[in-house]
Amino acid sequence: MIVSREEAERRLKSSNNLCQPDAVASEPIHLPTEQTRHRSKEVPEFMRALAGTLGHTSKAKEVAEATGIEAATIYQYKAGIIGGKVDPDLKASVEAGLNKVQEIALEKLMLSLGLITDDKLNKCKASELSGVASDMARVIEKVRPAIQVGEGAQIIIYAPKSKTEDKYKILDV
Repeated sequence: MIVSREEAERRLKSSNNLCQPDAVASEPIHLPTEQTRHRSKEVPEFMRALAGTLGHTSKAKEVAEATGIEAATIYQYKAGIIGGKVDPDLKASVEAGLNKVQEIALEKLMLSLGLITDDKLNKCKASELSGVASDMARVIEKVRPAIQVGEGAQIIIYAPKSKTEDKYKILDV
């Protein structure tokens, strides 16, 4: 793509140009340090939601290394807990993140299932596509546990033990 000098200068001076010093966010993001790592109130709200969402899809240790938040705190964020109490906003943010991940995985699952055609099955290339479908299904299962609609019907059949003749008292008459 070729642009004129005027267009190039306009783009460089634009407020949408992230290379401009004025375009950088005025409020810096403070990640937890060794001194503040244990204080979850100092972790920005978006980091809590991110850590909680990632905690559902990755190991807490890996999320802790990536975010600088302790693994124990990741488990709390995963459950929507801040400072020992359930925070409805955090819980909703984590749920929203999980819903987004689930929607993407379900979309990819449906796409990969749609790509398994009779022609591809005949050419034996479907194993790769079924692997993708299986992986996407696993992602959905990992993100969202199985939903129980209610208790299933239980049938209890009582059958008394059969007794043999030697178990009875024999009376001579």
